[in-house]
Amino acid sequence: MPLSSIPFGAKSGKRTELTRDSVLEGMRKFDQIREKDPDETPETGTKFFVEQDGKRYPPKWVIELATGIPRTEFAGGEQVNKPLRALGFLVKTVEPQDPDGKVADAVQTTFTLERHLQSALRSNIGQLEEGMRIIDGGDEKKVDSGYIDITAADKEGTTVVIELKAGEADRNAVGQILAYMGDLSHLAGATRGILVAGSFTHRAIAAASVVPNLQLRTYGFHFTFGSAR
Repeated sequence: MPLSSIPFGAKSGKRTELTRDSVLEGMRKFDQIREKDPDETPETGTKFFVEQDGKRYPPKWVIELATGIPRTEFAGGEQVNKPLRALGFLVKTVEPQDPDGKVADAVQTTFTLERHLQSALRSNIGQLEEGMRIIDGGDEKKVDSGYIDITAADKEGTTVVIELKAGEADRNAVGQILAYMGDLSHLAGATRGILVAGSFTHRAIAAASVVPNLQLRTYGFHFTFGSAR
């Protein structure tokens, strides 16, 4: 029997109660946004979708609209799928598509969890920018607006806020990193920002284009194979 409510929390510490009615309301709001601007809303999440009345919804969008907690403040996957299932919703995996009917020669992938991308970047920060060094001691830095993924300094000594998004980043991600930059500038003075993602929506690019101290950078990932004998 589905639960009537379930606690839900963000990494910023904000907590709320998630109910079936609030999720249905989130779906209703998503339908309104999709009808008004279909280019702004995906049909599904990266790997999962929640199904209701024959429609597919991206789980993180639904949770944000249901709780008011920005989806940049919580992970995807089981953190959102488990409470949705507990409330009686059907969560499914997006089926991979291969329109050509054959395996691609070059294997490309995206990190499904931002913490994996963060770990990789922390180990190779110089690849993002020459002379850059991490100054947060290896932990996400807490500011008023949330937790900064990586705090670094460039070769000139300027503090750099680095925010990571697995997959595509939208304009909400731009607003998020600007908030972090604003918080940190009160403590560290001049501050730059680098938003790293697999790709960016047109609106994210447009929003960032008027902020001279914010860079958008994409990441790539590929495998190489050698002989073991």
